[in-house]
Amino acid sequence: MATQESIFKIIIQEIEDFNLRMVEIKSSRGGFELIEDGQLSANLSGGVGAFFVRSALSLMNIDEHHVFMWHLENKYMQYLIFNHYCRGCMPVTYSLSAILYRSNSIALVKRLFKHHYFLKATLGHGSGRTNSFDRTIEFDKIIKSYQLRGDYDEEWILQKKLCLTHEYRIHTFGKEILYGLTFKISGQNSVGNEPAIAFLADFFKKVPVSLFSGNLIAWDIGLDNTGRYYIIEANFTGFHPHYRRGFQTTGFVEDNSYGPICCALLNCHWKYKYGTFIDSISDGLLSVFQFYRACIFYMNLFQQLDLTKYKQSDQIPDVIIHLEKSANTFITTLINYFQLVNFAKKYYVIVQKGSDGEASRLFQSFHQVQLIFESSLFTEDQYILLKHLSPQRQKQMSCYHALRRMKIGLAIMLYH
Repeated sequence: MATQESIFKIIIQEIEDFNLRMVEIKSSRGGFELIEDGQLSANLSGGVGAFFVRSALSLMNIDEHHVFMWHLENKYMQYLIFNHYCRGCMPVTYSLSAILYRSNSIALVKRLFKHHYFLKATLGHGSGRTNSFDRTIEFDKIIKSYQLRGDYDEEWILQKKLCLTHEYRIHTFGKEILYGLTFKISGQNSVGNEPAIAFLADFFKKVPVSLFSGNLIAWDIGLDNTGRYYIIEANFTGFHPHYRRGFQTTGFVEDNSYGPICCALLNCHWKYKYGTFIDSISDGLLSVFQFYRACIFYMNLFQQLDLTKYKQSDQIPDVIIHLEKSANTFITTLINYFQLVNFAKKYYVIVQKGSDGEASRLFQSFHQVQLIFESSLFTEDQYILLKHLSPQRQKQMSCYHALRRMKIGLAIMLYH
């Protein structure tokens, strides 16, 4: 075990001595076009959403191999390192190899099973979604072919099973929690996202920034039946060196319905935080992938949206959306997404003349949506003058009039 301890001490020292200038983000480079790129599409363990994320990170000159020098793709290394800086932040976890080095090891493992520990792979994909993370039933089969390993590449762990009441997926970039990208995976809506976000923010205060700088991370956070929050695991974006070798990122960017929104929100964050972003997509990609056509719509809709102004633990804004007939499907999908991530308190949808019937049908099941007819925001003479303005100016004026009419304090205005 001395060798394992020595390796761990070396890794901790490397983390603390790491020169952050090596992962300095190249900022303020402006907008770029997302284009076909053979190098970025090679060794891509993902689809169109992963390609979008990888291209954006490449524009910012982010090293996609950075955190994997410390084996952080491995869940046991995550436990060792995170628990080193923030004791108790993860469920109690043991290396299977460390136990098997002991005498009477098999009996010890089975005793842990009786005390609500379960067998879990340190490298995997989508086990939470498929509910296949507990591999205890396979222990006898696994042990027959098992090889003892060190901490840095341990294959199996024994982890204390929690009685979880709520689970969250929280996305961060560096040490910043990204507004609009926190999902409640399970649990009742009566418990909000804010305590889980606060728990992760407190964890960040204790851990070196070198672990997270320039990295998009999807965190799985659990709340147990005693009211305590835990990190279940961290899903690091970058070039994973072993399991499903290649560039990997959060699976939420791959969803056909919500993936384009996630990509557009990430891009929006990079735009206002770092000044480097994707502002267009090549005709070649648009002609092949409906996903990117949806991305373009949301990117244009969010082009004035500075997400760095909003923190999920602070006052939640309202949203005012100017609806176009041609965008109904995109907007209803967006509001569904916004409600899923608790993006806003209420949604005011401005409807143009002649679209009232269809809009009422589309939004009748949305309890947080209030329709506003555009003509009701103006006097008759004002409305005549409004129609002489450019389409974008008409939408902008309608949103501002709705803001005043509804006496909204903090608001996000979205119009194409």
